[in-house]
Amino acid sequence: MQSCLFLYKYLFDFQEIKNGHDYSNARTLETQEKIMAQRIFALLLLFYTGNIFAQDSASSISQYGITWTFDKKYAYGQFVNGDYWVDGPIKIIAITPASVALTGQNNRIVNGSMLNPAINYLQGYDSRMLGTEGRSFDAALNAARPLGNDLSAENPLIISTPSSLLSSISREIPQDARNVITIAVLTILDTVPPPDAFRPPFTGSDNKTVTHTKTDIRRGVLPRLAVPSGVGATAQDVAAFFEKPWVEHMQDWQKEIFCPTANMHSYGREIASNVSDGALMLTLDVDSLEKEQLLLRMIQLGLDYYGMVLSPNGRITWTADGGHMCGRAFPLIFAGYILGDQAILDIMKKSGAYAYQNGYYAGNMPPDYIHFGEIDQTFFVSQRDVDGTHSSSWSPDPRDTVQLPYEAVDIGIADWGINHVISPKGDNKAWGAIYRAVNAPSWCGFVLASRILGIDSLWNHRPLFDYVNRWVAGGEEPGLTDLQKKMWFAYSDNYPISAAVISVKRAENRDKIMIHNHTGNLTMSIILEYSLSVSKHVNLGIYDLSGRLITTVVNERQPAGYHKVNFDAGKYRCSSGNFIYKAEIDSKSYTGTMVIVK
Repeated sequence: MQSCLFLYKYLFDFQEIKNGHDYSNARTLETQEKIMAQRIFALLLLFYTGNIFAQDSASSISQYGITWTFDKKYAYGQFVNGDYWVDGPIKIIAITPASVALTGQNNRIVNGSMLNPAINYLQGYDSRMLGTEGRSFDAALNAARPLGNDLSAENPLIISTPSSLLSSISREIPQDARNVITIAVLTILDTVPPPDAFRPPFTGSDNKTVTHTKTDIRRGVLPRLAVPSGVGATAQDVAAFFEKPWVEHMQDWQKEIFCPTANMHSYGREIASNVSDGALMLTLDVDSLEKEQLLLRMIQLGLDYYGMVLSPNGRITWTADGGHMCGRAFPLIFAGYILGDQAILDIMKKSGAYAYQNGYYAGNMPPDYIHFGEIDQTFFVSQRDVDGTHSSSWSPDPRDTVQLPYEAVDIGIADWGINHVISPKGDNKAWGAIYRAVNAPSWCGFVLASRILGIDSLWNHRPLFDYVNRWVAGGEEPGLTDLQKKMWFAYSDNYPISAAVISVKRAENRDKIMIHNHTGNLTMSIILEYSLSVSKHVNLGIYDLSGRLITTVVNERQPAGYHKVNFDAGKYRCSSGNFIYKAEIDSKSYTGTMVIVK
């Protein structure tokens, strides 16, 4: 036991979590009095045992097969996700397994450690980390071999300032890649943290302050939906995905051959799928203690990702590249939302729609744009995309057997491009374009969870949500796991995209068009709203994705001001899916997509 204060704190957390609610939001005086009586009893018990200010200390700490040995005992404890902290400054005299040079493997350096790793192409864990001897390896970054020699009492690792020490276990026989199996994080602090603290991010050296504790969690915003029939996975099963830290501070696609295999998947598709399972499980009425464990681990992942984004090169670390970089945005957004941390949520203001504002566009982004794979890859087709795919610079992936450019009828459709925001010349309208089917299924879970939680607008990127709807409406699988698929079929219709509004503005005349679906049982009825700056002739039609006109809902001259018309999709026997609206207002044309959900 770390301390009796630690026990006191968790006595009540355990009781209230078990009951499925947070005691800090107790609604009745009776409940508050009961909690206070429990608190007084526990404090009296702690006082009479004489241990109220006890704090554990140790001369070594072990986790995930890694042991850090110190020169003496230091105060230590665990963060809420299970990772350890120690009260520094400290002196480490051994790390087991030891980082040594293997003479039988051409002096390969194994089991290295890193302090406050930066986001770049260098690492100090294993000289064969990426397969080839020496590739990406910098011996000076291996903190487990001070001055390039074995760690010992005579050659210790001294850590004087708040830091994150990441220690590894290498694969015994090297492979072509992924030669580190496990990484554990030890955080050195300059003060004892609260007993319910989250770990500071492990990247960089300037963010080692504890900023959040369990008391910040707004558990009341989590729904408790019924588990769909046939779902076999439990919250405990899903929480296991996030038990060990997800360490991926290597830059660009090389993350895939860097990530420690016992900690996490290395490919974006599987990372996104794990996140989707976690996101969906957090919306369900499952075992409260298991759900709490998953919740804490998901928040910690989001805080780590937030720390990565704030680090140098962090804004480009998840730049779209095939199937590599998706799944990282949801944990960050969720952490900001559940903790009520606006600074975290503000990260998204520099992503998504930000790439298309103030004169910027795909291929010409703002210099401070923040990349996330699924956001980079999804977009509403514009005239610029039509022109680009009909130009001499258009160069879709040569592995695509079918290469289709965009046409005028495609304008407004939500689509996917292999790395659209940085290089739209690689876009390919063909449904079979390489990597299209790799990505979308793994996104469906966290997209649906965002809709259920009502946080989809926090992504600052509507095209992702419309594209996932289009993917499923096209007959594709809404996920990679049973949980993802069954949740989609059970709840997708009940949680349409929040404030499903598309706005189109033109500065020269201030005309505006909006569309949205009714909520509830009227999702087949679509309201189209628009405002005119002066009296103009309006022709407003609805088309399917092939460009076939379904109906013209307005074709007349109308006065200035606000107008609203209703499109009853059921009347025209429209099935679920994406449709296009086109409005001709005098000489101006407005086009966009809308989603019909039965």
